[in-house]
Amino acid sequence: MLERGFSVQLLTDTGTSLPGGGDGPAGSPQESAGLMLDALAVVDHSDGTGLSRACDVLRGGGEGLLVAFLGDMDEEQTAVAARMRRRSGSAVAFVLDSGLWTADGAVDDAVLARLREAGWTAVPAGPGAALPGLWREAGRERAHPAPAGTTGPSGRWS
Repeated sequence: MLERGFSVQLLTDTGTSLPGGGDGPAGSPQESAGLMLDALAVVDHSDGTGLSRACDVLRGGGEGLLVAFLGDMDEEQTAVAARMRRRSGSAVAFVLDSGLWTADGAVDDAVLARLREAGWTAVPAGPGAALPGLWREAGRERAHPAPAGTTGPSGRWS
């Protein structure tokens, strides 16, 4: 996105903005991307319990694209993510499809449905999913939203 001239702000769940992109020092897109990659290389599992602090950072809103990579979320955190959507022009959520990562195989389609109701383009991400494929799936979902609780062409919950 940086190489294509977009301003990028990278937030963690704690509301911390990582260096590079729109909030970093002026420089080439490659320098900004390098700063972000360096910061991402040392991001560890969060001790935080939710998305509220990141949501607060987005309070000002904007017309830009909000992209979120989300793990397992309960009903409360799904509601926070829904509020985050109202603070952007468009929003895409790549949601860890935890059911595919565990033995029980249960997929929580309620999270995807709630995010979609809030205006997110929500795409489940299973093991081995490559980002280019997820972007294509997001494009298909945005163009032709699937009814909640149904499977898409890949057989995954939509």
